[in-house]
Amino acid sequence: MKNIDLINDDRINEILEGLRAEIKKSEPVIDQIIERTLASVKSWKYATDEYFKPIPLFHEINRFKRGRLLKNVQDWKVPGLFSFGFNENDQLFITRNMLGVNITFGYANTIYQYSETGEIKYLHTRSYENKERKTALISVGVFRDLEPSVKVDVTLSRSNDWSAYAYFYNMERIEKVVAYSKGWDGMTTYEMIYDEKGLSKIMIGYLEYWKRR
Repeated sequence: MKNIDLINDDRINEILEGLRAEIKKSEPVIDQIIERTLASVKSWKYATDEYFKPIPLFHEINRFKRGRLLKNVQDWKVPGLFSFGFNENDQLFITRNMLGVNITFGYANTIYQYSETGEIKYLHTRSYENKERKTALISVGVFRDLEPSVKVDVTLSRSNDWSAYAYFYNMERIEKVVAYSKGWDGMTTYEMIYDEKGLSKIMIGYLEYWKRR
């Protein structure tokens, strides 16, 4: 399976330029984007961590815990609680969680926007209760096709830091992920190992990086 040079590939640079334009376009109207997104939410779910994520293998590659789903939640403004808003098609539209021990520290929002091509655009923001301070657009990203059997997840921060993950597919199964983040000494390759139950291990070279429990 061929590789992609994420550092020098012109297509990644084009995506980054598009994300820079998205930051300029979205930053002046970010409050309206959040309000419009919240108005489109038809149902909410809650968990102790970032349980839902539309980007594939997010938890496994980052070795993050999914947390556990919660029921009968009365107030989302609770430290350690993650809220997930879904639209009428059961697509994740927004994730929210408090930053710090109380609401004065603000809260993080991740807004997801979907296109008919399968592209997912997302915006990370920091907001404050009653708009006591200006809402900050932290970063934007996109998950999209790069070429047949390869998708990329590219994120660009307001400070111009960026990362890119290339997902190599064999039919519907991800065979490997190649990743780079600005400042890294080269790229990292994650090899997926499957068994009859699904994804069993993720290897980095000879290192067992992740294992199903």
